[in-house]
Amino acid sequence: MGRLKKSVSIKDIANTLNVSTTLVSFVLNGKAKQHRVNDELAKKVLEVANELGYKPNILAKSLRKGRTRSLGIVFTDISNPFFAHLAKYLEEAAEQFDYTVNFTSSDENVERMEKLLDSMFHRGVDGFIIVPCEGSETLISNLLENDIPAVLLDRNIPGLPIPYICLDNKKAGYEGTKHLIDEGFNEIGFIAYDMKLQHMYDRANGYRTAMEDAGLGENSCIQYVNFKNMEESCEAAVDYMLQ
Repeated sequence: MGRLKKSVSIKDIANTLNVSTTLVSFVLNGKAKQHRVNDELAKKVLEVANELGYKPNILAKSLRKGRTRSLGIVFTDISNPFFAHLAKYLEEAAEQFDYTVNFTSSDENVERMEKLLDSMFHRGVDGFIIVPCEGSETLISNLLENDIPAVLLDRNIPGLPIPYICLDNKKAGYEGTKHLIDEGFNEIGFIAYDMKLQHMYDRANGYRTAMEDAGLGENSCIQYVNFKNMEESCEAAVDYMLQ
């Protein structure tokens, strides 16, 4: 997987070539001939800019002020009613502080998440709110290493020193199961995504613990469903547990 990096600046190109930033700016803005920059040097500036991965920022005017007052928000599935509802409140909260938001969806795919983060980063967002997907640990670590502001939402990644907002998922799994037990049910199934995500582990552990505490450990039944084939896999899981 690639790594997000801080944007290459005109100064980086100038330092590489040992020329002035003004000269580099002339070339990158198509004004080399107007300011009598020779063709060979202009070509070299463009080559180095390409080699370093320079990308002109379309929000340069805002960035000169240091901030664009925009946030990149990456959900896993924006069609999910939970995230759609949450988006409304995030947008309202951002508006109170005169920020705009850019919503995207990773579809639980880390390669797609990387492309989305890279695209929004180079459009100049001030920071990210991210619902991390499976396998995104390295990508999130890279944000931290590059001092890119980010907060995780709904899910956390143990071991990474990054702020996050989410439920106590083990407690939620426990209390949800205990409620059903208190209502007189003793054959309770649990359905979760088939993913190596901490919040899923925590919810399942809460479920198991509640069943064991009630002396129903032998009745525990956990079925895992495929996010990419949700309807069919959920039907299969429910059918299995009802047998």
